[in-house]
Amino acid sequence: MKRDFKKDLRGSLKGFISFNEYLSAHTTFKIGGRPRVWVEPDSIEDLRSALEIFGRIKLKTFLIGNGSNVLARDGRLNRAVIKLSTPPFKNLIFGKGHIICGCGHTLPGLIRKCIDRGLAGLEGLAGIPGSVGGAIMTNAGGIGMRSILDTVEWIKVMDYKQRKVSSIKKKRLRYNYRDSDLSKYVILEAKILLKKEAPDAIGERYDRFLRQKLATQDYRLPSAGCIFKNPKESGLTSGQILEKCRLKGLKIGDAEVSRRHANFIVNKRKAKFKDVMSLIKLEQRLVKRNFGIWLEPEIEIVK
Repeated sequence: MKRDFKKDLRGSLKGFISFNEYLSAHTTFKIGGRPRVWVEPDSIEDLRSALEIFGRIKLKTFLIGNGSNVLARDGRLNRAVIKLSTPPFKNLIFGKGHIICGCGHTLPGLIRKCIDRGLAGLEGLAGIPGSVGGAIMTNAGGIGMRSILDTVEWIKVMDYKQRKVSSIKKKRLRYNYRDSDLSKYVILEAKILLKKEAPDAIGERYDRFLRQKLATQDYRLPSAGCIFKNPKESGLTSGQILEKCRLKGLKIGDAEVSRRHANFIVNKRKAKFKDVMSLIKLEQRLVKRNFGIWLEPEIEIVK
């Protein structure tokens, strides 16, 4: 990286800048190498400046939330990583039947605050450790709810190319199972529609959903959650299909298909990117051979 680029970045941005961050410290998989630069903007203008600089030098940008569904390559990554973790991206306004929430909030923290104020609708996302922005981008879903984008009224975004801020109403959104058309934007905040209900009732439901997930999914070791989307053409989940292929416990290096939930790959100790990718590819081939289905990854793979 050119020296003048670093000076330009430091001279233009007020937020945190690092050239020595490792994604392994910022992902739940505990895997990932060192990007060219790590930036945590302290304002929308800071974010705009960062995107302008990265666009000018043609450095590919990766936006990270809580890193809960990310598998990143080891070694040096020719990427600029942006994390919207500062207060301007964590604003939170409560209404009678809605919230306006910044993208930088964690889902668990937001859900707890909604429960305290008697706002129901997000408790089905219990157990997902991601950020609000990440959940919206990937259209996360949970128990008793189809997807988070079903609850959204509008989303405020900044587009990567022109770096303009605009609001997208729900009727303009295009989304389906674990997918959206928001990849050309940085999500800034969203208005989420919720329902008033007694906090005790919401909290009891949330606790029940969380116990159910903890009992069936594997959170004991580092992972990225479910690896594959559930296939549309099958009445079975990816986990059920993988279990029928008897893949639980299959291991490459320190990466292992969870013995508790077949759609989880866990990092037993010091798993490498190549170990996890080898398992993913092997699972895809075996499922294709046995079921005629090609499993699509649900996680984001950063190379």
